[in-house]
Amino acid sequence: MSVFQQLCEPLQKNLINRGWKSLRPIQERAFPEIAAGKNVLLIAPTAGGKTEAAFLPLLNRAYALQGKEAGVKILYIAPLRALLNNIESRCIETKLCGSVYLEAFKWHGDVDRTKKLAAAKSLPDVLLTTPESLDVILCSPYVDKPKFFAPLDAIIVDETHYFAGIDRGGQLVSVMNRTERILDRDVQRICLSATVGNPEQVLAWISLPSKRTQQIVRPPAQEEKAQRDAELNYHDPEDEVSLSSTVVRISTQLPDTKSIIFEPSRRAAEKRSKDFQGPACVCHVHHSSVDKFWREKAEFDLSQAKTATTVIATCTLELGLDVGDLDLIQQEGDFPSVSSYLQRIGRTGRREPPQRCYAHVTDEFDFLKNLAIMTLAEEGYVEDNSLPKNFYHLLLQQLMMLALGNYGFPVREAQGLLRSCSALSDISDAEFDELLTFWISTGVFRVSEGLLLLGPEVERRFGPTNYRDLYVLFDSPQTFEVWHGRTAIGTLDLLFVRAQREKFVFILAGRWWQVKEIRYNEGLVYVEPFLTAPPPATWIAPRGREISYRLAQQIKLLLLSDTFPSYLKQLAARDLLIRLRQTARAEGLSNVQIQFHSRPNNSHEVITYAGDRVNLLVAGLARKLMGWICEDQDVGYAYLRVRVPSEPAERFEISFSRFLDMVRRGNRLQDGQLLTELATPYDDEGDSKWSAWLPPKYRQGFLVGQLYDIPSTLNWLRIVGDQGKSPTR
Repeated sequence: MSVFQQLCEPLQKNLINRGWKSLRPIQERAFPEIAAGKNVLLIAPTAGGKTEAAFLPLLNRAYALQGKEAGVKILYIAPLRALLNNIESRCIETKLCGSVYLEAFKWHGDVDRTKKLAAAKSLPDVLLTTPESLDVILCSPYVDKPKFFAPLDAIIVDETHYFAGIDRGGQLVSVMNRTERILDRDVQRICLSATVGNPEQVLAWISLPSKRTQQIVRPPAQEEKAQRDAELNYHDPEDEVSLSSTVVRISTQLPDTKSIIFEPSRRAAEKRSKDFQGPACVCHVHHSSVDKFWREKAEFDLSQAKTATTVIATCTLELGLDVGDLDLIQQEGDFPSVSSYLQRIGRTGRREPPQRCYAHVTDEFDFLKNLAIMTLAEEGYVEDNSLPKNFYHLLLQQLMMLALGNYGFPVREAQGLLRSCSALSDISDAEFDELLTFWISTGVFRVSEGLLLLGPEVERRFGPTNYRDLYVLFDSPQTFEVWHGRTAIGTLDLLFVRAQREKFVFILAGRWWQVKEIRYNEGLVYVEPFLTAPPPATWIAPRGREISYRLAQQIKLLLLSDTFPSYLKQLAARDLLIRLRQTARAEGLSNVQIQFHSRPNNSHEVITYAGDRVNLLVAGLARKLMGWICEDQDVGYAYLRVRVPSEPAERFEISFSRFLDMVRRGNRLQDGQLLTELATPYDDEGDSKWSAWLPPKYRQGFLVGQLYDIPSTLNWLRIVGDQGKSPTR
């Protein structure tokens, strides 16, 4: 019996009425695994049918049990309100839930409070929400949680790759765990994603403490390899007119072209929109500062308009929002990651392959980064998600939510409840007790008759706003806007800013700048021109965007290669790669893992191509263990610069090799105290609303994982050691 035949009659009729003659392969493969009650991670391209693959077996099961108990049977969690709006519209338009007599309700910040209160009483069958809104529901005195979630059968987590390992993902796994504890049963979890590098680990992280069997489901191998038509183009940074005309021409060259142009910032998106004038193309801007009405208008026109439509967006349209049949995307500046590139290009080619992407860059850094990302994507590589298990600030926030939502919560029950989820599972009993003692002593909490209650400091800070800021765990922007007076210069990544010391110097928009002030909570960096001699020229100018170990190694391979990737169809792009290769080889770049260049004043440049976070860690260890001078502005993804005033230059190679051997053989990267000491200079209790309420050693301990890539450093040290020969100049 086919899967289609196993569906209940109402679902079969619904699909037939929509023109479905059969299910997609991912839906065929997922059905028996989900029907068997396994925790499942579905991996398929954007618009590959993942949503129906998750819903069909659950709706089929709900129909068989209909009428037995009122309440939420399927809980769908997504990162964006727009995605929830989209799913709700699809449910209504297709009558997918209605065909089996189930009602869906979306619950997020834009939904009117009276509708939420009504839903709390009417008990919808399918709830569409975000992690933050689920936290609100669990704390609301107006929702009878045991009754509301009584028949809960499964939780669907959409865009799992986005959640895995970040603050919001930590909050997600915690609130899912708290929901399960209310019901005292193991609820099935179904995860959806287009790109995951380490799927087994991600599914385990999302599922803990579930005991269910875990299963990864993918489309057939022949469907996974997408046809792509991608180009990487280089433009003269002084010729904005040429770049503008190229971007506009590509989006408007055909009368019915539908496209998205991804920009690196809101300012860049607004600026580019000014170039789209006249009736030839409907143009919208879509980013987090645009009002909800206009964002939804952009989404509607992109999916429904009969004329050429272009939406100029930041990352807000990267995730799996269904905006219809896109013809192409354009990217200005660098892609954040391989995963991001695959997400974006994967939105195209549904109507007619191939997927199309035109990337435009105006500097060498973006060019090399994008070229490496596009090459890795074709090789099938996707970054692994880092999955921390010691989110100390999440522990603080979730304890606050338990105390707030229950007017006091048993302390020891809270300890067991929270630390059973993956994001908190590495926090020991001793650490929990130490943190709780600290929070009580500082007025964050108070304890009465064994119940944990909010303390006077929390009431003073959050009480006037009815505690609404407690529901959102994250608060620090992931990018910082750089301003000189009233002039916007560009953006820097959070990692880069946090890794620097005060008043650091950096290059952006072709000029050197010195920092005057950093406002972490506002995401602003104020600068002034750096007028003295800039730092020495490097292989690639230091920039504020992270390059991972794998990405750095790929850039090195591209510089050493003699072939041209297929994405370089433009003559200017090919000429730039030729120049970059010639420069690298003139500097002596070779395929060994580590090289040295002597510089004036007993300074040495160590060429590693190990990535920002590896080199930052090596530089910190060199300062701490050897007493060498190595400032953070002297660290890039390809190199680090070291000054050793007391040692002859000719001995540095031997000394550096011995230093690496000491780190490797002495297991220094397993020394938690040492790593915490390295992170201490970057600690700032003002960088988030939680930091001031964490003891310094816990802030610094968590910061280690954000600043340094310890697994890649260990791998790089092993490779250097296995070479069995001295590094070469």
